[in-house]
Amino acid sequence: MAKYVNPALYRLELKEKIINVALQEFFKKGIKAVKMDNIATILSISKRTLYEIYSTKEELLFETLRAEEEKNEAHLTAFAATTGRTVIDIVMEYYMMKMNRLSSLNPTFIIELHKYKNIIDYLDAKQKDRNRRAIEFFNMGVSQGYFRHDINFPIISSMCNASIQGIIDDQMLTKYDLKTLFRNVILVLFRGLCTEKGIQEMDRRMEELEQENNFPKKKAALFDLDGVVFDTEPQYSRFWGDECRRYFPDQPGLENRIKGQTLVQIYDTVFAGLKEEQPFITERLNEFERQMSFDYVPGFVNFIKKLRQAGYYTAVVTSSNQEKMAQVKARRPEFEGFFDAILTSEDFEKSKPDPDCYLKAAQRFNLTPNDCVGFEDSFNGLKAVRAAGMFTVGLATTNPTNEIRDYCDVVIKDYNNTDVFSLLHI
Repeated sequence: MAKYVNPALYRLELKEKIINVALQEFFKKGIKAVKMDNIATILSISKRTLYEIYSTKEELLFETLRAEEEKNEAHLTAFAATTGRTVIDIVMEYYMMKMNRLSSLNPTFIIELHKYKNIIDYLDAKQKDRNRRAIEFFNMGVSQGYFRHDINFPIISSMCNASIQGIIDDQMLTKYDLKTLFRNVILVLFRGLCTEKGIQEMDRRMEELEQENNFPKKKAALFDLDGVVFDTEPQYSRFWGDECRRYFPDQPGLENRIKGQTLVQIYDTVFAGLKEEQPFITERLNEFERQMSFDYVPGFVNFIKKLRQAGYYTAVVTSSNQEKMAQVKARRPEFEGFFDAILTSEDFEKSKPDPDCYLKAAQRFNLTPNDCVGFEDSFNGLKAVRAAGMFTVGLATTNPTNEIRDYCDVVIKDYNNTDVFSLLHI
């Protein structure tokens, strides 16, 4: 017997899911780059369903920001109501919320947001209300002995807002980690307002925050393309096997040694003495790729959606060129919506196994290698991720598990493997 689903409850839950995904997408990519179709794809719902709930992107953007404002207000209210909270606790929690929000924000988002007058008017009204309550709050801090009585708090409130805006305008979160900014901007600013009692309380709370590791950092999942996103590596093995046997019949298995390299590198090394043949090889390769099938590695689509819903940045880091990517996008229109960035051979100078491509991907998100995980299948690719200092997941789609195990931290057959879900906390 089919399980009854309450339509009203389903619609309410779906709206919440849409808003959560939209928030992450807008913050990561900016407003213009986010398409309603991409959001529908991530949620595995039809475009019609999405447009029935939110008829325009502007409506979705407004509802997303309104929900975020309400969630933050509810959190701060509940935090302040907890027994034992001081004014200092609440001030620091508020600015931690602000800084955490900024840490996931693409600067383009702020620029593009100003094109939406109704939304800006709404946010300005919310900010004015916060400013009014902030002054009341500071006065309460004076009465409790935490803040000095000789301070003009309307001026301080304006300075606090200007400090946050300065962090946005100067893109400081791309240069410094959250802990460093919080300590050097927020704490330094507020220590000047505090009495000796307030300073002691602020130092206590800062120590607690550091012990709780309450300075979360974004993570990034970086994927090779063939054999990692698409189950295409066996097709390439056949193509390059034919080419290698055509020109180098006395070197069996040569095609296995060039996996993960760019076409330019393959020509510069393996086919260096056959420059007159290279245009013909390229022509055959282009025709081959036009006929290829691009089937996802089992479980990939579900896995990438869970990663993005968990707040991960996602990127493709491939030795393929832009012409190949145009083929992929034409055959798989939903593909581009799964990623925040796509790096091809044109984006880096050195090919795998050099770590250059993965280091550039980390830089794209202003992350260190320790905050990234790389997914690869070829020996050259696995070596590149390892050399970049990233956690390395090997897919046994191209080479056997026992052969790649020494080159990675974890080996999986495909993305239906529950171990990798647990490992990445998704």
